[in-house]
Amino acid sequence: MASTTSIQYPPNWDPAINGTSYPIWDYFDTGITETSVSTLALISVLGVVYLLNLAIFPFYRHVFNLNQTRDKGTPVFQVLNHSYQIARAMFITQNLAIFIAMLAIFLPAMYHIFQWVAIFLLFYLVAAAEVNHYLLSLLAIQRFILYFNTESEKYLTFSDTTMKRIIKGCYGFVIFHILSEPAVFIKNKYIGFWMYTSVYTTSNLLLIGSAVFYIPIIKNIQKLSHLASAQLHKPQRFVLWQIISIVCVKCIYIPIIVVLGLQYGMFDDANNLIRYTQLIVLCKSIDIFTLPLIIQMTYLGCNRKNLEALLASLNSRSVWRIVLCPCSKPMAPRHFATSHFGTRPFRHQTISAPTISAPAISAPVISAPAPLKNE
Repeated sequence: MASTTSIQYPPNWDPAINGTSYPIWDYFDTGITETSVSTLALISVLGVVYLLNLAIFPFYRHVFNLNQTRDKGTPVFQVLNHSYQIARAMFITQNLAIFIAMLAIFLPAMYHIFQWVAIFLLFYLVAAAEVNHYLLSLLAIQRFILYFNTESEKYLTFSDTTMKRIIKGCYGFVIFHILSEPAVFIKNKYIGFWMYTSVYTTSNLLLIGSAVFYIPIIKNIQKLSHLASAQLHKPQRFVLWQIISIVCVKCIYIPIIVVLGLQYGMFDDANNLIRYTQLIVLCKSIDIFTLPLIIQMTYLGCNRKNLEALLASLNSRSVWRIVLCPCSKPMAPRHFATSHFGTRPFRHQTISAPTISAPAISAPVISAPAPLKNE
């Protein structure tokens, strides 16, 4: 019975290198080995994500810096800022990873040093992505409670200092969880793998449940319009669309993991559980690559002001400075200004200026008939 369900690996298949690709691509019997198909598909997906990230991030950074003064007054500014830090760290890490890969090709003797650098960067990105998921879940629960009990706003409106403490607490929990896994694994390998997989599964279920909390809010979102925490540029839109986007991405590959786990009996013994854990490592890698792109797209598209600022940046003469000079200070586009009603061209204001000052010019003409009465 075991011989009928076993998988025939390619001749040079190594679990340490190709383990993350097993057994997803066994469903696609194309006559190509699992290693080559998975490598090609993974490189293609990550390449598209990298190019999109490379193209969008300069404008996302520009719009975020333009809105930073305005966003500081929102209740979720710390979440916005943390999301920006994740996107920026991922942008730097992607380019740094390409640079390290090029160095590893030309300097193979330094491979082990580059490997430890990559592990450290991956550790930070995994922790940051998980913290972002926890923050989104907490905000969704907060909005859900505010929806049913508006009087709780004075208790659930967190200050800037409180949000910083919550973020630090989430980081502490995630780092403790990641660092404690090796100790548990050394004592009992089976329990260690179950701990790793169960925590990841629980965090995903929490995030999906948080998206469900937004369903009644979407139906009657006007009910929150009188709250002070919901009036400042409607920050719940960014949180809402980010949760929905992340859940949609996860819903693509989580069913694959469950189906493959049942199909190949990955829950039977420790050896199969290792392969299941490797699939979760692959899913976490997908999370840290797709999360920055989701953050950028949801922030730029969550309201009209951000979209208008993005379009104004694309139409401005300083577009190349925005792309090529990331350290430059953000400046409003030359031909556009932001008013209370949105972004309007400057030329409308310069044309209307002489019309406003016209009565001052005609004032002497009105006073001219006065000397005629004295004659």
